[in-house]
Amino acid sequence: MAPVTIASMFELSSGNKVTMPKEFVEALMPEGSRPGLLIFSPKTKTIRFFETETGTVYKVEINIRSISPNFIKKMTKILKELDLRMIYSTGFCFTASTCTYEGYIDSSGEVSTEQALKDLEKKLLELGLVKEIVSTKVSLEG
Repeated sequence: MAPVTIASMFELSSGNKVTMPKEFVEALMPEGSRPGLLIFSPKTKTIRFFETETGTVYKVEINIRSISPNFIKKMTKILKELDLRMIYSTGFCFTASTCTYEGYIDSSGEVSTEQALKDLEKKLLELGLVKEIVSTKVSLEG
């Protein structure tokens, strides 16, 4: 029977590197090697791993003034129009005073990802409900 999950224990301490067990790597990448993205959520202490097409991903943080079902529809439509490949998103997260949407976009699309991100920022700001958009490059080059 194939396992549903694979587990491993490790020592979590300051300065300690955590190495992925061979079984994890084999399950993730049975042939060759590919870039991967690790995302850590401090609030839930959850680590997520995603295979990527390239070694470059963009984290997009969208701080929203006011949220509505209509805004969500428009934002989703804009993301589709720009052909941005979303690897992972937090959904809409509320903090004490803001609503923030975070998403990770793979740079494997046919259109220049950097240009598409500029277009995304322009179109979302035109909706009038976005305070700020911050894009951060996450890559193997550091």
